Amino acid sequence: MAAARLVEELADRVGARHVLVGGDFNADPGASSVAFWRGERSLDGTSVCYWDAWERARPREAGHTFTPGNPLVSENKPAPGRDRRMDYLLVRCEDSLYGPTLEVSSCELAFDQPVDGVWGSDHFGVVADLVIPTSLRTSVPC
Repeated sequence: MAAARLVEELADRVGARHVLVGGDFNADPGASSVAFWRGERSLDGTSVCYWDAWERARPREAGHTFTPGNPLVSENKPAPGRDRRMDYLLVRCEDSLYGPTLEVSSCELAFDQPVDGVWGSDHFGVVADLVIPTSLRTSVPC
Protein backbone atom coordinates (compact mmCIF):
# COMPACT_ATOMS: atom_id res chain seq x y z
CA MET A 1 0.00 0.00 0.00
CA ALA A 2 2.86 2.40 0.79
CA ALA A 3 4.37 1.75 -2.64
CA ALA A 4 1.02 2.46 -4.34
CA ARG A 5 0.63 5.73 -2.44
CA LEU A 6 4.15 6.80 -3.39
CA VAL A 7 3.62 5.95 -7.07
CA GLU A 8 0.32 7.86 -7.15
CA GLU A 9 1.83 10.89 -5.37
CA LEU A 10 4.78 10.99 -7.78
CA ALA A 11 2.52 10.58 -10.82
CA ASP A 12 0.25 13.38 -9.62
CA ARG A 13 3.21 15.66 -8.83
CA VAL A 14 4.68 15.38 -12.32
CA GLY A 15 1.34 15.15 -14.11
CA ALA A 16 2.06 11.69 -15.51
CA ARG A 17 -0.64 10.42 -17.82
CA HIS A 18 0.89 6.96 -18.30
CA VAL A 19 2.12 5.00 -15.30
CA LEU A 20 3.72 1.55 -15.22
CA VAL A 21 4.70 -0.45 -12.16
CA GLY A 22 6.79 -3.56 -12.52
CA GLY A 23 8.83 -5.95 -10.49
CA ASP A 24 9.00 -8.98 -8.26
CA PHE A 25 5.89 -8.93 -6.09
CA ASN A 26 6.62 -12.33 -4.49
CA ALA A 27 2.91 -13.07 -4.82
CA ASP A 28 0.79 -15.33 -7.00
CA PRO A 29 -1.90 -13.69 -9.20
CA GLY A 30 -4.57 -14.68 -6.68
CA ALA A 31 -2.84 -13.01 -3.71
CA SER A 32 -4.57 -10.14 -1.93
CA SER A 33 -1.61 -7.82 -2.63
CA VAL A 34 -2.01 -8.38 -6.38
CA ALA A 35 -5.79 -7.97 -6.06
CA PHE A 36 -5.13 -4.59 -4.41
CA TRP A 37 -3.03 -3.41 -7.38
CA ARG A 38 -5.70 -4.65 -9.82
CA GLY A 39 -8.34 -2.56 -8.05
CA GLU A 40 -10.20 -5.54 -6.61
CA ARG A 41 -9.50 -4.56 -2.98
CA SER A 42 -8.82 -1.42 -1.04
CA LEU A 43 -6.55 -1.18 1.99
CA ASP A 44 -7.03 1.39 4.73
CA GLY A 45 -9.02 3.63 2.40
CA THR A 46 -6.44 3.44 -0.39
CA SER A 47 -7.48 2.14 -3.78
CA VAL A 48 -5.65 1.91 -7.11
CA CYS A 49 -6.46 0.23 -10.40
CA TYR A 50 -3.82 -1.28 -12.69
CA TRP A 51 -4.10 -3.80 -15.49
CA ASP A 52 -1.81 -6.80 -15.32
CA ALA A 53 -0.08 -6.77 -18.73
CA TRP A 54 0.31 -10.56 -18.80
CA GLU A 55 -3.38 -11.17 -18.05
CA ARG A 56 -4.44 -8.67 -20.71
CA ALA A 57 -2.27 -10.16 -23.46
CA ARG A 58 -2.31 -13.84 -22.48
CA PRO A 59 -5.34 -14.51 -20.26
CA ARG A 60 -5.21 -18.28 -20.60
CA GLU A 61 -1.46 -18.69 -20.10
CA ALA A 62 0.20 -19.07 -16.72
CA GLY A 63 3.29 -16.93 -17.41
CA HIS A 64 5.39 -18.50 -14.69
CA THR A 65 8.33 -16.28 -13.80
CA PHE A 66 9.73 -18.39 -10.97
CA THR A 67 10.23 -22.07 -11.64
CA PRO A 68 12.28 -24.91 -10.19
CA GLY A 69 13.24 -25.65 -13.83
CA ASN A 70 15.54 -22.61 -13.66
CA PRO A 71 18.83 -23.91 -12.20
CA LEU A 72 19.35 -20.67 -10.24
CA VAL A 73 16.17 -21.49 -8.33
CA SER A 74 16.83 -25.17 -7.81
CA GLU A 75 20.50 -24.66 -6.81
CA ASN A 76 20.22 -21.59 -4.59
CA LYS A 77 16.75 -21.44 -3.12
CA PRO A 78 14.35 -23.96 -1.78
CA ALA A 79 11.47 -23.94 -4.24
CA PRO A 80 8.05 -25.18 -3.19
CA GLY A 81 8.06 -27.60 -6.11
CA ARG A 82 5.75 -25.67 -8.38
CA ASP A 83 5.98 -23.00 -11.01
CA ARG A 84 4.64 -19.58 -10.05
CA ARG A 85 4.07 -16.17 -11.53
CA MET A 86 5.47 -13.63 -9.10
CA ASP A 87 6.71 -10.87 -11.40
CA TYR A 88 4.41 -8.30 -12.95
CA LEU A 89 4.17 -5.35 -15.27
CA LEU A 90 1.13 -3.25 -14.36
CA VAL A 91 -0.47 -0.42 -16.36
CA ARG A 92 -2.39 2.23 -14.42
CA CYS A 93 -6.02 2.90 -15.29
CA GLU A 94 -7.32 6.45 -15.45
CA ASP A 95 -10.31 5.29 -13.44
CA SER A 96 -12.53 2.25 -13.14
CA LEU A 97 -14.82 3.41 -15.94
CA TYR A 98 -12.35 4.22 -18.70
CA GLY A 99 -9.47 1.81 -18.20
CA PRO A 100 -5.80 2.45 -18.89
CA THR A 101 -4.26 5.13 -21.10
CA LEU A 102 -2.03 2.45 -22.65
CA GLU A 103 -3.17 -0.78 -24.27
CA VAL A 104 -1.14 -3.96 -23.99
CA SER A 105 -0.52 -5.22 -27.53
CA SER A 106 1.74 -8.12 -26.51
CA CYS A 107 3.50 -9.54 -23.49
CA GLU A 108 6.35 -12.04 -23.28
CA LEU A 109 8.70 -13.60 -20.78
CA ALA A 110 12.31 -12.41 -20.90
CA PHE A 111 15.46 -14.11 -19.68
CA ASP A 112 13.61 -17.44 -19.62
CA GLN A 113 16.43 -19.22 -21.44
CA PRO A 114 20.17 -19.23 -20.78
CA VAL A 115 22.53 -17.31 -23.05
CA ASP A 116 25.78 -19.21 -23.56
CA GLY A 117 24.84 -21.34 -20.57
CA VAL A 118 24.24 -18.36 -18.26
CA TRP A 119 20.83 -17.59 -16.75
CA GLY A 120 20.02 -13.90 -16.24
CA SER A 121 18.26 -14.30 -12.91
CA ASP A 122 16.36 -16.72 -10.72
CA HIS A 123 13.21 -14.95 -11.95
CA PHE A 124 12.15 -14.47 -15.55
CA GLY A 125 11.31 -10.95 -16.66
CA VAL A 126 8.10 -9.66 -18.18
CA VAL A 127 8.24 -7.47 -21.30
CA ALA A 128 5.21 -5.80 -22.86
CA ASP A 129 4.55 -3.76 -25.97
CA LEU A 130 2.26 -0.89 -25.10
CA VAL A 131 0.41 1.47 -27.43
CA ILE A 132 -1.59 4.62 -26.92
CA PRO A 133 -5.15 3.81 -28.01
CA THR A 134 -6.75 5.83 -30.79
CA SER A 135 -9.19 7.20 -28.28
CA LEU A 136 -7.73 7.75 -24.83
CA ARG A 137 -11.23 7.26 -23.46
CA THR A 138 -11.92 3.58 -23.93
CA SER A 139 -15.06 1.93 -22.74
CA VAL A 140 -13.20 -1.02 -21.22
CA PRO A 141 -13.39 -0.95 -17.41
CA CYS A 142 -10.47 -1.85 -15.20
